[in-house]
Amino acid sequence: MDSKNALEAVAAIRDKVPTEERADFDAQLAETYGHAVETAGPVAVANQVQTPETDFEATLKQFLDPEAEMSAEDQLVFMGEFYGKLGFKVPELDEEQKAKLTETIEKNPGKRVMPSPLLHVNWRHRLAEKAKEAFPSNQFRDDQDPLWTPNDTETLYGKLLRQPDRTVKEGRTTYGLGYKAPGGEVILGQEAFQTALVESGHGVQAEDRTVWVFPVMDVQVQSERTYASAGDLHQKVDPTEVPEALITTQMLHQANGTPNTAWHVDFANEAVYELDKKGDPKAVARVAGVRWDPGDRRVRSRAWSAGNRNAYFGVRGAESGLKA
Repeated sequence: MDSKNALEAVAAIRDKVPTEERADFDAQLAETYGHAVETAGPVAVANQVQTPETDFEATLKQFLDPEAEMSAEDQLVFMGEFYGKLGFKVPELDEEQKAKLTETIEKNPGKRVMPSPLLHVNWRHRLAEKAKEAFPSNQFRDDQDPLWTPNDTETLYGKLLRQPDRTVKEGRTTYGLGYKAPGGEVILGQEAFQTALVESGHGVQAEDRTVWVFPVMDVQVQSERTYASAGDLHQKVDPTEVPEALITTQMLHQANGTPNTAWHVDFANEAVYELDKKGDPKAVARVAGVRWDPGDRRVRSRAWSAGNRNAYFGVRGAESGLKA
């Protein structure tokens, strides 16, 4: 029996246990297998039944636990190993950058550095597909892609994702994809945004010319929620809190076998802007967000109307790790 079948077997048994008796059932599993079901869920129990925990799995749990102490260097080493399993190589930081990262992490206990490559939407899908292949604890459906994004005929956001530096006109209004530049006061197109990250020291360009950011952020499965509009929350998003950082956070929890059981959206520094007659951003129209869909068992990355307000909305409180 593989780990996914083991998960389904444990979950099926647990579902038949009366609600008032589930705490005792979980406690018995935890006592038998030496793992806290109430924090990791039946997925971790099923996996532990199958095979002993590896060093990678143990470090992953430590990384996702805000109460666990973990140095900046250890966090970087772990994320390098994580991305290595997905076919990506995190660029090396110099001593000055490491010192700034250490300072940022020390100011934000419980948060973690989330190295994130800025990718075209096709590569975002590829990252998720690699995670589905690499981590048997994942809860993705076998018959669906692990990441859903709108296609180029469905929405403004879907159209702009495929060609992020173009514009789209609907009626008399023109729209474009925009990113808050370091400092948060200027909105740039994707190419200019990546250049600004590197020039300002908030980003690092890898050997393959991919730009990486290193936000320090909340990576718990359930981050803080707030009943605010998507547009208001977008104002609180750090420029380095890119969609890739949120997608990668979801992949970490898939690797751990503990995806969110709630419908929670985290907003990113990527938005559809209404443009003025000169082509400059005038107002936020839609804000990009990422969530795990527990019903469809896939990660969804889409854009919500700026005026949309929901108790499930939130941001992960990121700040750039390279500019303490």
